[in-house]
Amino acid sequence: AQLSPTQILKQAFLLDTVHDIHDFSYELLLQIDPTLAERYLKARGYLEPKRHGPDLREIQHIRQMLHTSDLPVPRHQTRKWVEQYPADPLVQSLYAECLSWSGHHRSAILTIQEAISKAPDELVLRQTYIDIMNRAGMWWEAIDLARALHVRYPERQDVQAQWWSTLTEQARPDAQEVNEAL
Repeated sequence: AQLSPTQILKQAFLLDTVHDIHDFSYELLLQIDPTLAERYLKARGYLEPKRHGPDLREIQHIRQMLHTSDLPVPRHQTRKWVEQYPADPLVQSLYAECLSWSGHHRSAILTIQEAISKAPDELVLRQTYIDIMNRAGMWWEAIDLARALHVRYPERQDVQAQWWSTLTEQARPDAQEVNEAL
């Protein structure tokens, strides 16, 4: 007897969640839909998304410069990358950060939203969005976004730290909510 696609999907789910068996789960998903199987591997972190942009170390270096130095150097490099790699969501994210640090919050928000629409599963983009909302003084939005990330990734220390800092950055943090977060 052959299993239906729904039964195969359930089997893959059980192997993944109960038994932590990823390779066979992938093989089962491959029988249903190769695209689904590839998305599974990406979600599990086995595949590096294909990028057409600057090296990730360069992006991280510019991101660090934003937080520690004057804006002209990172802004200049980021503008150059935006022209070279207009479809790269990480470049757009970095550009949104530059805009935000320069006080152009509306443009920063639109830019980071566009980046997220291109790579909705990229955690760093959502974290950048929260930082931009905080910088723009939109604490209520930042709290909602940070809460959603914290619910989805409760064990990630970077997500926890951002959740706590977002709660404390609002004008008058709710003491009960801060205590619950700690």
